[in-house]
Amino acid sequence: MRYLLWYNPLMKLLVMAMLLIASLMSFACQTDPTSGGIESLNSDRHFLEIEGTIVAEIFEATGGAQIDASHFEPITLNLGTGVSQTILDSLSHLSENTHQSGRVIGCDFEMRAMAELDFFEALITEISFPAMDNSSKNSGDSGNSDNSGTGGSTTGPDKKLGGLKITLNPKKTAIKQLTPDAQLTRNIKAVGDISKPLPNSYFRLSIEGIKEATALVEKMDPLTIKIDPNTKTLKLSNLVFALPETNAQEFSQWSAISRRGQIEYLDSNGDTIYSVTIENIGIFNLTTDGVEDHSDGIRRVKVECYIEGLKIDFPGA
Repeated sequence: MRYLLWYNPLMKLLVMAMLLIASLMSFACQTDPTSGGIESLNSDRHFLEIEGTIVAEIFEATGGAQIDASHFEPITLNLGTGVSQTILDSLSHLSENTHQSGRVIGCDFEMRAMAELDFFEALITEISFPAMDNSSKNSGDSGNSDNSGTGGSTTGPDKKLGGLKITLNPKKTAIKQLTPDAQLTRNIKAVGDISKPLPNSYFRLSIEGIKEATALVEKMDPLTIKIDPNTKTLKLSNLVFALPETNAQEFSQWSAISRRGQIEYLDSNGDTIYSVTIENIGIFNLTTDGVEDHSDGIRRVKVECYIEGLKIDFPGA
């Protein structure tokens, strides 16, 4: 009987269909979870669009691939200067963090859109301001004297480039190929022509009561904000920075009192791009490194502080 069933054309077609479905299901389960993300756009430049508006150029992007039927990788974007007010509003009101949809657009060098990764109902789950380093002003480089009246940390060579790093947790993503669109190209160029990576050597730290000492800070660790997607509560990293030991006396005398402060991330002209006002800064650790740890022979003190609140401002927006 089974041989008769097999030679029945309808039954043979049904069996083949079942085998094909089983094969496709097996393939889906074995798909590489790193495929299908932003990396698959294979583009020269990337731009971020939120709710129909091009808001920033992306200088580094990862994630967005589908992990399984209902889970997708977080998307991490490193943004430069020239960020649009649309996304700045979202960052300024993190406690009201709402779902947003948009796309990462992959372009060629002429800023013509080639492909995109769409993301849907995404929440911002982390923001990180870059590590800063202006220590070369003490190594004999010319042209590093401070002319702003605010301390030496506003000048220095562009040794490295950083950026505002944002992590999004999307509900869904999808890859799509694009056809040439003149209006989209114009919108992208309007952002791309003014956008550039954030230099990591121009910054200004100020803490109430010790402003002269904080103006001499040379290095600062990344400042990170994590947002719980369920409770909308913020978890803040410590404020960690370093300065020459000869300028660190005021920090060793810092009492238990909490202070207010501000970090300004600057462009090469000294204009503020991002500003972070910090509440309740309290010092909890001081450590001194050895001369052998640095090629310039300068001993530095690392200052570690807790912080209990902050506000992000964008004066240049």
